[in-house]
Amino acid sequence: MDLVPLGVIRGRVAVQGWALSPYGVDHVNVCFGNRKICTRAAMHPRPDVTRMLPGYPAQERVGFATDLSGPPAGIRGETDMQVEIVDGRGRKTLLRPSFFRWYPRPRVPCVWDEGKLDALLQRIGGEAPHHRQRLLEGSESIRDVAEALIRDADLMTDLQFTEHAVGTLMGRADVRLTSRSLDLLTHGSPRERVLDAIVTSREFAAEHLRAGAVTVGD
Repeated sequence: MDLVPLGVIRGRVAVQGWALSPYGVDHVNVCFGNRKICTRAAMHPRPDVTRMLPGYPAQERVGFATDLSGPPAGIRGETDMQVEIVDGRGRKTLLRPSFFRWYPRPRVPCVWDEGKLDALLQRIGGEAPHHRQRLLEGSESIRDVAEALIRDADLMTDLQFTEHAVGTLMGRADVRLTSRSLDLLTHGSPRERVLDAIVTSREFAAEHLRAGAVTVGD
């Protein structure tokens, strides 16, 4: 494989590679979500592979590639990508899957108050400050960065987690936002949903975005 998705991706995903079989490669499928959704890759010549293995048979079209502008319907967040190679006999070979998180590209980039964004990233800590430029460009979402709060909260009760998440993301206590967030957990929502609710709230937008900017979206 030459190009596979890894980490957190918003928007475009490209997959590229090559495959050989003594019987020729009939086609290649690129699958997502435990092979729930598959797309057939385009096949093309790969002169570099041909030069590397000049005696190998059936080399006319050994390269494959596909490019998707965003996650298809039914795919969002945690997913996997797995390549399925079908040779000239119809026999299938599955490559090892790669796991990543895939979201749509934000429709409208956030217009951050840069000073407030810097303070927010410092509160989240860890690798968060390294995401600054991508957040300003709109190629990444604060949701992706905020997930670090879940990894740091394994031993916290729901109330402790909610207070910690609100305090970190808002920079202050907010009783109403904490109450709404705790209510989500009480009704069975996962902690990821709580982070979503906080960063898409009007309170978060008023605290961190420039006046008149839209709230954080997909």
